[in-house]
Amino acid sequence: MTHRRRLLDYSIAALLAALMMYSGLIVRLSIDDGYRAGVPLASSRTDASDNYAYFALLKRGIRSCRHQAEAVTEPLQGNQIACTYLGGLALGNVLWTVSQWLTPSKRVAVSILLILNAAAMSLAFLWALDAILRRTFSFIIATILAVTILHTLDNFALSFYAQTLTLDFHSILLLEPGFARLVNPSLFWALGFTTIALLLHQMQRTTATGFAVLFAIAVVCGTAGLAVSACILMGFGLFVGADLLMTRRINWPVIGSSAGLAIGLAFSYWQLRQFYATDLGKALQHGQTLDLRLNWAMLWLAAPIAFGKIVPDDPARNLLAKCLLVAAAIIGLVCESFELGNRLWLRGSAAIAFLACVAWLWRRAEMLFRNCPNIVADVSLFLQQRPWTRVLASIVVLALLSAMTAIARPPQLDKARWFIDRDKLEALSWLAEQTRHDTLVASTSIEDSFLIEFYTSGAPFVPLYGLTILPREMQLRRYFHVLDLIREGADVVERLGSVRKSALDEYNQRLKIGFVTPPDHSTYESLAFYHMLLYYPYSRDIPGIFKADGVDPNFLKRLGEIDAASRSQVGAFDYLILRSDEHLKEMAPFEVAFRNASYVIMRSRR
Repeated sequence: MTHRRRLLDYSIAALLAALMMYSGLIVRLSIDDGYRAGVPLASSRTDASDNYAYFALLKRGIRSCRHQAEAVTEPLQGNQIACTYLGGLALGNVLWTVSQWLTPSKRVAVSILLILNAAAMSLAFLWALDAILRRTFSFIIATILAVTILHTLDNFALSFYAQTLTLDFHSILLLEPGFARLVNPSLFWALGFTTIALLLHQMQRTTATGFAVLFAIAVVCGTAGLAVSACILMGFGLFVGADLLMTRRINWPVIGSSAGLAIGLAFSYWQLRQFYATDLGKALQHGQTLDLRLNWAMLWLAAPIAFGKIVPDDPARNLLAKCLLVAAAIIGLVCESFELGNRLWLRGSAAIAFLACVAWLWRRAEMLFRNCPNIVADVSLFLQQRPWTRVLASIVVLALLSAMTAIARPPQLDKARWFIDRDKLEALSWLAEQTRHDTLVASTSIEDSFLIEFYTSGAPFVPLYGLTILPREMQLRRYFHVLDLIREGADVVERLGSVRKSALDEYNQRLKIGFVTPPDHSTYESLAFYHMLLYYPYSRDIPGIFKADGVDPNFLKRLGEIDAASRSQVGAFDYLILRSDEHLKEMAPFEVAFRNASYVIMRSRR
């Protein structure tokens, strides 16, 4: 089988596996019963997901890398932490561009993006496994492998992290498995697997063009996920040292790819250090060093490191795979010593360890079957003599895989997750035809700050926490400014003072389980103010929000001051989304542009 034919088979297998895993999404998209419509992404009113953040960034690609000190030009979406994974955002933006090219519907385009995102990861994994084992997988075996890794990778990572065997596949796949996460870690992993695959091909046969492509991909990988790239670079470094000791020679493809990774990582780390100095960086403290804490469960990885060869007939390839596994184990061992350090393993080196372990298990399985040559030979002969049997067997396998994924990730039509109001989708679809990348859309609802990003070409006038270079106070002033435009705005502000800390905690728990009926609009908006605009309880820049179970009076006083300051000019917007039961104080600055039973869209006359 030629290299191109092999990649074509793997691409189709990966796409097929992704379609299986998103079969529930395809079913939900067909739901339109007059009052709700299925969508690929929704707001925190029903969805426990942070894909909203990564979508908002990949939508703009490398333009999402924004610095606080730069000139304030609308739209103000983006942040400095996006500068630390530009490679992932660039790849995500390419997939988004392809998705939009395939369909004019934003809802369908976002669905295609999610499917392509998962397929890219599966394809890169198959290619890397092929390169490690030097084995060509048939189409049906490739499909089985692609579906299997999408099912099991997260359980593998969580088992080591939690230090206990995690076999609850259903719960993990229903919430948000790694392959369903946009950019982080799915595309980080895809770039990492691709770098490994290209290196292994260059180790087998080095060419100038291939070496240049490897170096370029390594640089892009280095500018993507720090955890993935650091693991691969550490593995390459261990290999170079061990190979020098054992063979007294320099492996130039490994040196070249290591140099590319180092360049990309140096840029990302420099951007991370700059991020620490920003208001957002000081509030989140991502990656800050904590006390040393070790996860001894990572020592289980010593088994595939110490026992048995992964590539019996190629010492260099075998050594590289083992070195990558050692690097992943080291990162997993110390990851808890950093703020949010679990992501170094769960969204980083776990995938590299998984790749090496799958290759090790494949070799163990081959050794087992080698001891039963008659069975293997008889099965192969039977299939070769009866071509129709191979076709039938393939159909049965695909049917079983589809059934398995449908059970593991059902559509959940009985839950509110991944559904929005039918009238809201109609309003957003109208806006999608009117907006451009620099169009600002305001809304009296925080929920729309999610949906405007997903289903229009514009940007929300009130961005969510962490997705803008707007200072925190200016962001809140915009929110209060929009509320001040309607007669009901004062009631919304007053309800913010009645929120209970326990209600926020309870809401988060119920959100992860999945609401059958979403919370009413007023309740959600009050809770979302604290969760999505203040980022409580994760942001450290606003202490003392709650006193006991209630909102601290001093904090309410501060909110009142920000509310009063919002009466001054805080920026202009192009459209304003209102609910049908909301009423503007002044109609003169606006004209009605769209109306349905539940929503009104006003166009600014500015």
